[in-house]
Amino acid sequence: VQSSIMISSQYTAQPSPSECFSWPSFLHRSRIGSDAGTENNSARRPTDELISQSMAQLSFQERQEEQEHLHGVASLVSEDDHEIDQLLRDQDDHLEKLKQGTVFQEAEAMDPEFTSDRSFRLMFLRGNRYSSKEAAEMMIRFMDMKQRLFGPSKLVQKITLNDLDEDDRACLETGAFQVLPSCDRSNRPILVELPGLRNFRHLENELRARFYIYMSLLEAKETQVQGAIFITYGVGEYRERLNGAGFIEQTKLSLACPIFFAALHLATSDMKHYILMSTCFALVPAKMRARFRLHLGSHVECQYQLSTYGIPCSALPLASSNNNKSLLENHLRWCKSRFLQDCGETEFQLPSKLTALSANEPMAYDVVFGRKKIQHEGNRRLRLFIRSMAAKYDESSKANKRRVRDELIKEIRNAGGKFLIMHEDSSSHEQGFDELSLEEVHGKIAQAFRNYRRPRISPTKFETLEPEDNDAVPIIVEPGPNDVLFGRKRNNEGNKRVRKLVGELSTEYDVAPKSRKRELTNSVVQEIKRLGGRFLRQVVETDEWEQVPDEYARGKISKHFQNSRRAPKKSFGGTL
Repeated sequence: VQSSIMISSQYTAQPSPSECFSWPSFLHRSRIGSDAGTENNSARRPTDELISQSMAQLSFQERQEEQEHLHGVASLVSEDDHEIDQLLRDQDDHLEKLKQGTVFQEAEAMDPEFTSDRSFRLMFLRGNRYSSKEAAEMMIRFMDMKQRLFGPSKLVQKITLNDLDEDDRACLETGAFQVLPSCDRSNRPILVELPGLRNFRHLENELRARFYIYMSLLEAKETQVQGAIFITYGVGEYRERLNGAGFIEQTKLSLACPIFFAALHLATSDMKHYILMSTCFALVPAKMRARFRLHLGSHVECQYQLSTYGIPCSALPLASSNNNKSLLENHLRWCKSRFLQDCGETEFQLPSKLTALSANEPMAYDVVFGRKKIQHEGNRRLRLFIRSMAAKYDESSKANKRRVRDELIKEIRNAGGKFLIMHEDSSSHEQGFDELSLEEVHGKIAQAFRNYRRPRISPTKFETLEPEDNDAVPIIVEPGPNDVLFGRKRNNEGNKRVRKLVGELSTEYDVAPKSRKRELTNSVVQEIKRLGGRFLRQVVETDEWEQVPDEYARGKISKHFQNSRRAPKKSFGGTL
């Protein structure tokens, strides 16, 4: 495997610096794929052929296992104590043959209990899919790497944040390598690398930060057994800027750490990188390519491909699905929790980025409840979910309504969001946030669905209504001259036309019965639509315009008829 990787690294040294890419450090557990949706099918053809050849070299059982790992549908491993004991004894036998003159032997002499600890050795056995020989070889590499990064004094100690220096922690906080707040469909943790954010003083700073992240994930038994998902996301501005610096060192680190990557995804927006990666990964043995996939395209295209493998792309640290702005709040929250867990608040001063983060300070995908409408990214996503699920919710029985709410809550939490309620200190007038319990969240969500419904209400309450999802209303960036714009002091041509129609019909409207009033209101709506106009309102979160349903428009027009009756001598701009 190492020979193949060295050949790959020699190949990657040939292109110009502008064509270099940050190669992931997990080629030894990978398999190539072609889910890129490229513009040039000829570039994909060699990759597709390689997939077919690689699959043909595997047995049916091997193909089945690798596909299950890749798509997140593999069954849980059941460990038998007697079998594990036998595997550990085999692992000890292999170690006896390999350890002579190695750093592992030095560590064993320093603290035999540390190196012979059952949980420590079992971690390597699980990371190598219960292969005793490979687990023993990895233990030798692990001790060599640990001594190189942290020195002999840390060989038989657990690495904590106290063992990272200031430059190491600064590298950790960049977010270039981070754990996502949500898991894939099989509840496996997701590691994402954003090559464009790489920034370090020395390469060892980055390697120590990565080592710490690997080992923090392995603290959970579930991660040791099920493995993790790795994504290198080199799309747009996240493309590598350091000319692939440290590729061989990253590879050696991954070969030394007992973390099993059940799937590895590499996304890029550059055709040259895609072709180069395809060529390099062709050198890796067939079985090692079984869980690898390449993706080529824009942000939206790559994220769609990732979602087909059970990866919640809403959890990626991006401001939206189609831009290059990164959101690091969840990563900084993770960093702070690790700082407090490893070091405590008094061990050393928290970095400035982390001191401002309170335990429940709202992050990008959190939902914040309060007495007034809160303009927050998490709240906006909640309103979109409510809109899309309203019809299903209204048709459900009481028991099924709870299931719908559970589904919505899961969507929010899978993206790393929490449900918070805002409160204000009466003396200091400072705002604080508390996390709601599950039952409290259910109550809030149920109330949100009830608020979304459209009972027969007075026109003055139409301001709170949202357009129905089944109206298929588009977002309008530039309103046309015949459109009617809802809001204060709008002088669009469509608004002037509505004022004229209301003025002409106001006398009849005043004396008409309720049914006739509705007909008159509807006639105004239909006349505007006949002339090619639409009824639009501004989306507060984006300042764009969206089309509203006819019922909403009728309510607004009815309100204008009433305003005209109360002030016949004034030019009633109202809210049009």
